[in-house]
Amino acid sequence: MREPSWVVLELSTKGEEEALKGSLKKRILSSTSFVDDDIYIPLINQPYHDPIWLMEGYMFIKCGYGASEYYSLKQQGYVGNIISKIDPCSGMISKGVIADRELKAMVKKVDNLGGSFKAGDEVKIKAGPFKGFDGKVIFTWRNDDLRMYSIHLNFRSVEILLSLDCLSIEGV
Repeated sequence: MREPSWVVLELSTKGEEEALKGSLKKRILSSTSFVDDDIYIPLINQPYHDPIWLMEGYMFIKCGYGASEYYSLKQQGYVGNIISKIDPCSGMISKGVIADRELKAMVKKVDNLGGSFKAGDEVKIKAGPFKGFDGKVIFTWRNDDLRMYSIHLNFRSVEILLSLDCLSIEGV
C-alpha cells in the first residue's frame, strides 16, 4: 500500500486569522468535500496562553482529492499559495507533496523541543496566567502527536487543574 502524502498549503492572512480563532477547519469542512482527519493545521490552541504555531503559516491536506478542491481554498481567501504542483499526467496534485512520515517527523522534532514528564513529576509553568508557578503532573496524553499534561496547582485556598502542552512547562 502506498504511503499517504500531504499537499502543502501556505495560508493567507485571512486563513491565519481563522486558524488562530479556531474556525478555519470548520469553515473548510463546510465548504469542501475534505474529511476532518485529512486536514492538519499545525497550531495548538490553549485556553491559558496564545496559540502556538508548530509551522506558522501553513496547513496540510491529504492528497487524493481533485485539484479543484484545493484551489477552492485559494478562491475563498484562506490559502495564499499552493506549494504542491499538479501532475500533468494525472491531473492530480502530486508534485511537491510531503510524505506522511516526513510530516510526523517534523511534529516529533517540535515535540522533542518541549519537556518530557510523567505523572508525579514537579514542573514549573513557562506560559500563561500561571507562569512561574510550580505544579505536579497528574496525567499525560498526546494531541496531534504533541505531548500534553494535566498539571495540579495547589494554593492555600484553591486547587487548580491546567492542561498544557510540552512547550509550556519545564522541570523544577
